This record gives sequence, structure tokens and C-alpha cells, in this order.
Amino acid sequence: MLSAEDANLFYGMFYPLLNYVNDKHKVNENLPVLHDEASYTDAMEAKKVADYMWEHLETIDEFLADHPDLPEEQREIITSWKKRIRGRFVLERHLKKGSVLLSAEGDGKAYLVSGIRSYWEQMVQYRKPPVFVSTTLIPFKDVIIYDSFLMNYNILIGGNMTRSFKQQYMEAKNSGRLVTTLSETKPVPQKAGTAAKKTTAKKGSVVKKPGIRYTLKVYPKGMGREIYRVIEIAGNKTLTDLCWAIMGSFDFDMDHLYEYIMDDRRNSWNRYLCTYMEDEDYPSTDIVLKRIGLFPGKKFYLHYDFGDDWYFAINVRKIEETEGTISTRIIKQAGELEQYPDYSDEEW
Repeated sequence: MLSAEDANLFYGMFYPLLNYVNDKHKVNENLPVLHDEASYTDAMEAKKVADYMWEHLETIDEFLADHPDLPEEQREIITSWKKRIRGRFVLERHLKKGSVLLSAEGDGKAYLVSGIRSYWEQMVQYRKPPVFVSTTLIPFKDVIIYDSFLMNYNILIGGNMTRSFKQQYMEAKNSGRLVTTLSETKPVPQKAGTAAKKTTAKKGSVVKKPGIRYTLKVYPKGMGREIYRVIEIAGNKTLTDLCWAIMGSFDFDMDHLYEYIMDDRRNSWNRYLCTYMEDEDYPSTDIVLKRIGLFPGKKFYLHYDFGDDWYFAINVRKIEETEGTISTRIIKQAGELEQYPDYSDEEW
């Protein structure tokens, strides 16, 4: 199963892609905008959009062309999805690093596939393998996952077929046909002269890479748009750092618990908890911004102080690569907030 951070990264890319395809090609006009897994009021309706996209891979190119500011890591992951493998499979066994899906197309291939937020045992409702399933396999970094849509077939499999599937798995494993990744490692293209510079570089020298700068507009939810802050922050800063920056920009005390909600649902599973709230079901705000799937136009929320319940909407305005030091700073602001508006000395 993916880590919570990688699962959030996946859905942070996959939902905007599905929404884009559905909006542009009018695949299913009855489907609401997808924010998280709870948006699947009918998973089969959302699957129609995914099926259209997998049949028309040019839609992925269209999405990338219309989103030129996506971070390079996200562009590479989304591009890799064009290597998708669709079809029927036999879930043959569960291993520590994933579950084995055998191709039912007669090509003898076997795939080691990870779950996204759940283990495969849970997804097939703990049925004992082998189990017939239908899905789309896609690469994610160095592992294989599925596109979040899965169909189980309630087919009784006898002993002879079970032994046949086991033999197919063993042959694939022993012959190197157990596929563990769909991504290909390619050398990074270099500009002319780069190799020569590396050979003459002094020992211990560091080649600096461009940094990623995020421009975020932050405003308190429910108070209109007259009060806001526009903040620049580096992509290697954490969500914790961002909270400090937001609280400082509004002159708030930084002494309360907080969380980030990555969509419009307050009870969403797609959230990050501050480091003091230990919960293995949710990732920590120690994660850096460039790892959480942000893109221009993305909107998420900071929920600060669980007593007074401050909600700050955060809009991603720009993401750009830049040379040199990236400082966290306020570049524009309007209005003021009072953290404890009902406080009175007389109450003490």
C-alpha cells in the first residue's frame, strides 16, 4: 500500500485529471466534480470518465499542455500513466510488497501491484485468492498501482485452476516475468558542455538545482475577500513552515493544534495533521510542499485552533522554478484579523 503522503499525491493529480477530461469532452455530465473518494456517489459513473481517458490517451497530453506550471515530478508521473495496462486479471496471492495479479490475456505475465489507501485483501473483501478482477494498472514512481476502480467477479475457482494459477506465478517469478514497475529509468538529457563541466568540477562541489517557489493567496473563510495575504514560500518548506508563515502574517499566536484539509470536505480523509497529533492514519505536516500534489488553481484549507475553529482558504496562484535563495515573505496583504475578538480584560 502507498504511504499516506503518496496516496494524497496520487489523488491530488488523478482527480484534477478526471475533472479536466470530463469537463472538456463531456463524458458524463451528471458526474459532480471529484474532490476525494467520498465524491464517488456512484463509482461506476466516475469510472466512465476514467475508461474514456484510458481509451483516448491524447487527453493526458491535453491536460499537460493546459497545465504548463505543473511541477516536473507530477508531469513525469502523469505522463507515465500512458503506459497503462487494462484488462482482466487473477489476484493470485498477497506478498509483503503488494499483491500478485496474473494477466488473464494468456501472455503469461504477472504484476506486483500495490494498493493506494487499502491493501488488496481489503479491496476483495478478504476473499481467499485466486480472485478474478478487472482494472487498469498504472505506474506510480517505482511501483505499480491501479486507477482506483476495481471490479470483482464472483466466480468459483476449482482446485485445478488454482494450481494452474500458482504454476503461472512461479514460472513468471523464476523467469523474470514478474513485473514490479511500469516506469523506465532514462538518463536525464544534458545540455552541451555539461559533461565536460562535471569532469573538471572540484571534488566535493555541489551542482545547485533550481528551486520551486509557490505563490499562495490566503484568506479567512467566511469573511469575504477583503482580508487576505499573498505569501511566497519555497517548495522545500513544510506544511508546518507554511502554518507558521500564515499565523505570523495575521499576527496570531502559534500555540494551537492545526490540520490541513486538501479538499472542500471537512470530514475528508485527504488531510495532514500537525506533528503533535500522532495518528498513523494521516500523514504529518512535516512533509514538504513540493510533495503534496499542488498545482496552480488548487485550493485547500488550514484549520487552526480546534476551539475557535479558524479556517483559512489557501489558493495556489503560481508555481515557478527560480535560481537563488527563496525567502518566505508576504508580497501583498489587505485587512487585519483579531485572533481573540471576544476577549475582554474584565472577564479576568
